[in-house]
Amino acid sequence: MFSYNNRKMERSESRPGFTLIELLVVIAIIAILAAILFPVFGRARENARRSSCQSNLKQIGLGIMQYVQDYDERYPLANVSDSVLASNVEWLRWMGSTYPYTKSTQVYGCPSSANQNTMDLFFQGSGQKLVLPGFNNYGANELIFGNGAGATPTSGKSMAEVQSTALVVVAADATFFIWNRPRRITNANFTADVYDPPIDGDPQFARHLGGSNLLFMDGHVKFQNQGQMALDPALASSTACGGSSRCKFKIVIAPDDPRAN
Repeated sequence: MFSYNNRKMERSESRPGFTLIELLVVIAIIAILAAILFPVFGRARENARRSSCQSNLKQIGLGIMQYVQDYDERYPLANVSDSVLASNVEWLRWMGSTYPYTKSTQVYGCPSSANQNTMDLFFQGSGQKLVLPGFNNYGANELIFGNGAGATPTSGKSMAEVQSTALVVVAADATFFIWNRPRRITNANFTADVYDPPIDGDPQFARHLGGSNLLFMDGHVKFQNQGQMALDPALASSTACGGSSRCKFKIVIAPDDPRAN
């Protein structure tokens, strides 16, 4: 007569277990599913970041529009020399002039930017400093904003100087806080040389899924891939803008570009 312990042992010994082959098959299936799903999750995460970036640019656009309305429909300067600040602290960079309208430092930082260095910044009408989360996350169009620094300072344009405001890019994802050629937009995550990234679009340096978010003069925001911002072969021999290369791209950045009038 078997004891209780003997019967328990028989049941334990008769229970089938997993073989090594079965375990390897399960592990292989899990690995295949992970390889399929992880890129999907990564793309979904980047889509969310791109949407957040578009929201930031939309708020920046509203701040720019409010500034323009308060200053005789003229855009702010993109930059002011340090010598001006030393004697009369007013503002530094275009972000400082629009901050009183956005009232948020966070909107100047793109969640997908490869450059997350902070920047101390004065804002208009006050000696108070701001700390921006991403100094070189968004760049303003120097051809629209003008530049108050350097040997030949230029003033900001007025809205009346551009008829097709829905076509002209005024700010965008960029390697630097100011630009006058699209190369800083098309390769917005290029950090080796923020002043002169490659002219041609390189997918590894794209900010969002192969492209960048653009803010137009009328306030709307649009995503465009690198191919949509590149040099346009049809405009290769164009003499628009006095033959300058700024009018040879698929996107419109110059107020004197015939496509903007």
